[in-house]
Amino acid sequence: MSALKLLTFNIECSSFQTRHDKINSLVSFIKLKNINCFLLQDVNITTLSLFKSKLHNFSVIESLDTENNVNSQVMFISKEIKIVEEYSYDIPSNESHEVICCKIVLGEKEIELINIHLEEQNENYRKKQIETLFEISKENKNNIIIGEFNIYNEECELLLLNNDDFVDPWIEDGCNTQLRNTTFYKEKWYRTQRLIYQNSDLKCCCIGLLNFNINKSALIYSIE
Repeated sequence: MSALKLLTFNIECSSFQTRHDKINSLVSFIKLKNINCFLLQDVNITTLSLFKSKLHNFSVIESLDTENNVNSQVMFISKEIKIVEEYSYDIPSNESHEVICCKIVLGEKEIELINIHLEEQNENYRKKQIETLFEISKENKNNIIIGEFNIYNEECELLLLNNDDFVDPWIEDGCNTQLRNTTFYKEKWYRTQRLIYQNSDLKCCCIGLLNFNINKSALIYSIE
């Protein structure tokens, strides 16, 4: 397989519990558009079980917090894609978040996918988490950091924009306003769901936004 069609979405199960209509809509979209990799954030155990029951042709990589009935991040990787390794990293967190990762083979490249759900309530922790992610990423040039950044026009935004080692494909492709806003928060829209990748021979392009309700949208990327 030489191309990856990747979707990322904060499904908000901790805040709004399991939403069967949202799950069914997302599953239908994944099948219709042949999404071969999708990364979720804020997933509860019930929701995870439902996805597993409906999508048998995907391998699942998950972080598990059984005490709070939460899988903060989950990766679904098509079984057509070779997974070389799966692992996780601890990061500074006041909300029990970690980072889950996997290395996959795409064509002749080995790519590291890093699924994140950064701190929602504390900007200082978000800043520390982004700095930790930059340190983690030094180990592998072909890595992609993707997920819920929870950035609302703050210092963390500058941390991302001022790091020359990473590319934001939304900015690189001309800032299409139709793909920008993924989260409605305090009467405004923000670009909290993102993908950044190391300045390497990868080619990443944002190809669509999918809105399930007024609060959160999913982003779809093509990666070669």
